[in-house]
Amino acid sequence: PGAAAWARMRELAAPLSRGVDFLRVDFLADGETVWAGELTPYSGAGRADFDPTDWNDWLGAVWRATREGLPWPEPPAGARPP
Repeated sequence: PGAAAWARMRELAAPLSRGVDFLRVDFLADGETVWAGELTPYSGAGRADFDPTDWNDWLGAVWRATREGLPWPEPPAGARPP
């Protein structure tokens, strides 16, 4: 896409994602015309598996702490990051 299409994508993404912590917005472009396609609140369509699973709880706690302006919790003891 050209520069005008990229600018339009950025312009559309802001109101589409307002009020959420994360939103992946997929766009379709044909020349300078832009259409909003899929909207999803998860990167990778939310299909990430964590091993060990303790990281799932920790990442959720980090997200909540960030939203509430609190310090991040300590990561799971003895666990390597995913």
